[in-house]
Amino acid sequence: MKIKNEEDISESVSRFLKRGKALLSDGKTRIRCNVTLREFKFKNCKFDVVGYSQKERSFYIVESKFGCEPVSIGHAFGQILAYKCILEEKGYEFLEKFVDKLLEKSTTGMSSKDIRSLLERREAQFKFYVALREKACRNYPFLRLIKKDLPFVGIIRVSDEGACRLHIHVERGEEDFKLCESTPVSISFKKKYRNRSMFFQELEERLKDKLPSNFTFFNATSNDRNYKQFWYQTSSIHFEVWFRKQKGDIEVGLHVESTPKMNDELYQLFLNNSKEIERKIGPNVKIERWGSKTLMTRVVERLPWNGSYRNLDEDLMDSIVEHLKKYIEVLKPIIDDFLVRKRR
Repeated sequence: MKIKNEEDISESVSRFLKRGKALLSDGKTRIRCNVTLREFKFKNCKFDVVGYSQKERSFYIVESKFGCEPVSIGHAFGQILAYKCILEEKGYEFLEKFVDKLLEKSTTGMSSKDIRSLLERREAQFKFYVALREKACRNYPFLRLIKKDLPFVGIIRVSDEGACRLHIHVERGEEDFKLCESTPVSISFKKKYRNRSMFFQELEERLKDKLPSNFTFFNATSNDRNYKQFWYQTSSIHFEVWFRKQKGDIEVGLHVESTPKMNDELYQLFLNNSKEIERKIGPNVKIERWGSKTLMTRVVERLPWNGSYRNLDEDLMDSIVEHLKKYIEVLKPIIDDFLVRKRR
């Protein structure tokens, strides 16, 4: 095909990535993307070509540029840098949209099951390239200067007839593969939650998945507050996750907010078992009294937090779930035994 514009370059690159014939500079690895998308729109950006290789478990991001002057070449590299920054900040959202678009297209390069499994990834390798015309690649001294600052960006040379190559002709007609090499960049896919309601909803689901089956039949509060409570026999004895914005921490653990007598008895019971509780939960656990009119009891620890609900991500979710799971597994049997004895 004759290259007349950037769309033609992107079409050639898309075919090139899927063909599986091009060798990388190591002389062994072949580029072969199972799927590619063109003009993939994400966060006010338009990625000219996005590909995914199952064998490499890598994404390919390509910016096509028809212009051959230094300003156009520099602009292509600059766009790649912007894309990298966006992906590092919004990786999981990118992954969700990429998966949705592939499923919408009913692509043949990957099964629906394999496409959906991408959402289970916590990180992936990304290979960034600019696709430049033959004429632009003749300015290899300029390309070398750019690559000093952006060594992770590779170059795909596209001939006027649409043939793609991973090398550039330099001095004495030698083929320079290294100059065109893309250094893989590892980008994490941390899921970010837009609000507390979404965070608490998934927290409840994750907790059920993590706990043993005989611990999963709990009740829970709604998701529209700055805390989430889980209880079994009575809501006055509940496990809680409390975002304490003014304190700058997240309190995780058990709250006993019952009658004065019940609060006192459970406080003494926890104190009597404090060494065992600390051994199983960890050294940061605190057994406390609190409240002004009625003294209540809590067995908790406080996780550091900067007070911003914009930082509700998967790492925080994992940490809270693991902490809360320990509190439930250690303290629920103690409470159950206490309540059984109380009924006798």
